[in-house]
Amino acid sequence: MTDLDLQKAIVAELERLIKKNSIKVPPADGETNWVPINVYRQEKPWKSDEDPEDQENYILVMIDDEDQNDDGEWVVTIHCLFSIHFEDMEHQGNLVLADIMNQVYQDLRKKTILEGKYELQTNGAHKRFNQECYPNYYESDLITQWKLPETLTEGVNDLV
Repeated sequence: MTDLDLQKAIVAELERLIKKNSIKVPPADGETNWVPINVYRQEKPWKSDEDPEDQENYILVMIDDEDQNDDGEWVVTIHCLFSIHFEDMEHQGNLVLADIMNQVYQDLRKKTILEGKYELQTNGAHKRFNQECYPNYYESDLITQWKLPETLTEGVNDLV
């Protein structure tokens, strides 16, 4: 019931969406196959010349700040960094990325609570687009806040 457990739950939810085939990068100009998206926790894999696809088309789920709210509950900020490689003559990559982010956020918003214990704070979400990427590469950040479940405390009598 920690921020690490929450991160694992979000990764599992994103992987579930990907398996349902609802989150993919559409075919670029001249291509016919939709491209799957990888999901990573906290860091991208080490860059390797053997498998360059690991560095493209991914969602990186990162833990950020964790603060207590006015009620003493822990609230964790989670960044879902989206990165795609999309080549088309109309330069619509940011629109493709916005659609993917909307699908993810709508799924999380519908659930509101993951694994019966992590509650999405619906008033603190942000979307940020990186407008300074290399040509045909697009990046954005979906920032959400999640309330962690209350930690049960044990008294001295519970230990005896």
